[in-house]
Amino acid sequence: TEVPSKIELRCVADAGGVTPFDAQVVDVSLGGIGSLDYPPDITLEPGTVLVKCRIDVPGKGPLSVDLEVQYSEEFALPDGSRARRSGFRFVEASDDVKILVDTFGRH
Repeated sequence: TEVPSKIELRCVADAGGVTPFDAQVVDVSLGGIGSLDYPPDITLEPGTVLVKCRIDVPGKGPLSVDLEVQYSEEFALPDGSRARRSGFRFVEASDDVKILVDTFGRH
């Protein structure tokens, strides 16, 4: 389910890893995060695991999830600049995953 545009669902991807970066969550389901938008200079290969990604959920606080990259693609933003978007699966169905899906996702 697409995260409502009036809600900005921010993520510090790979917060527990080597190179954390800021991203925006666009879509959430029980299977994973449908897309995560991030700067174009970051390249994520399928199979890469981002550890302890911190997702700041309004009214719920920060949640921590591990995400495995399923695909990555480059796309144009409305202003013409470039960004990357990737799809992820949740590595495990933790309590934080359940809270995230219950808040924004589809089951």
